[in-house]
Amino acid sequence: MTVQVVFEQAMKLTDAERKDLVERLLPTIPEHSSADPAAVATAWHQEIIARLDRFDRGETAAIPGDKVFDRLERRFPERPA
Repeated sequence: MTVQVVFEQAMKLTDAERKDLVERLLPTIPEHSSADPAAVATAWHQEIIARLDRFDRGETAAIPGDKVFDRLERRFPERPA
């Protein structure tokens, strides 16, 4: 069985099933199995700076908080309020 065949079969799964598959596979890959907290913090810091820079240049727009939370509630209705 090739990676392409596995991929094509995986794409037939539901979103939830693909998410489950990824969550099972990622820990089996050495570089994903034990993320260094300092490296994660550094990566997030760099991402935050990049996002702020894009915002400052007018490349992205802010979304009002109430709209963000409304969207989250619609997307994840099973989460407790």
